[in-house]
Amino acid sequence: MTYTWPDQVLINNGGEPGYEILGSPAVAHGRVYVGCNDGKLHTFSTDKGERGWSFAAAGPIQSSPTIAGNVVYFGSRDGYLYAVDALTGQELGKFRTGDRIVSAPWPVNGVVYIGSDDGNLYALE
Repeated sequence: MTYTWPDQVLINNGGEPGYEILGSPAVAHGRVYVGCNDGKLHTFSTDKGERGWSFAAAGPIQSSPTIAGNVVYFGSRDGYLYAVDALTGQELGKFRTGDRIVSAPWPVNGVVYIGSDDGNLYALE
């Protein structure tokens, strides 16, 4: 049996090979946030799938983004954890680990936890 989703919206970042979306999306503030192998965090409206702002990292983004308040956190294969304003896409800060980040950050009680391929778990305040 095939289920047909009502009101389907196709969200496409170009559909080119090499620009896969490997992480899970996050949803907040009427937007979908998703990292891409093109090195950008893309946003789309939840109602019509219209493109919003994009943020360019220095490497592919395979980490799933996490949102706490008005901040979206995500890692990149460039080794940085990024903190970006969830409404405007402006960079608020970044932290360099010893290797790529493909895991999802987890913000809890003012601390952001992130694992890195350098074998460390970081707790950032």
